[in-house]
Amino acid sequence: FNYKDPGERPGPFIFSLSLAVKISLWWADLVEYSSTRSDFYLDLDIQPVRPGQDNYRRVKQLYLRAFPKYEQEPWSWLMLKSRFKRADFMAFYDEDQFVGFAYVIHSQGCHYILFLAVADQVRSQGYGSQIIHQLRRHYGDDSLLLDVEEPDDRAANNQQRLRRGGF
Repeated sequence: FNYKDPGERPGPFIFSLSLAVKISLWWADLVEYSSTRSDFYLDLDIQPVRPGQDNYRRVKQLYLRAFPKYEQEPWSWLMLKSRFKRADFMAFYDEDQFVGFAYVIHSQGCHYILFLAVADQVRSQGYGSQIIHQLRRHYGDDSLLLDVEEPDDRAANNQQRLRRGGF
């Protein structure tokens, strides 16, 4: 990115270009690999997250557990944005088992995964990759962006960061 004014900063949907390139290259390899294997991904069921639905409470509890308070947006804001189609708030199920959720914001033909979490009891079983695969199919040829924390040997959650980058 070239900014004319050194004080200019990217908007909230812009993240490290090098990370975007790495994700894009990784994604291209994964799509090529998965297209040769019909059993690589399961079809997860997608249900919208709305008040009064069975998944509402389960998704909210996972959201509050999975993200530190300083990263969370007000729950009412998330629900409002999704109600007016500025975002998709989706719960994912493997048959009847809740496996996670994604909150995706829409802006100018791009879809930014703001929050993605996998249910505690099914972590490290490939569901994060399956959710991303399902989102990729859902949004077709549109751009799908995901921001991942960079590994940092000094960070207390460095192992978790490495695992997140691996899926």
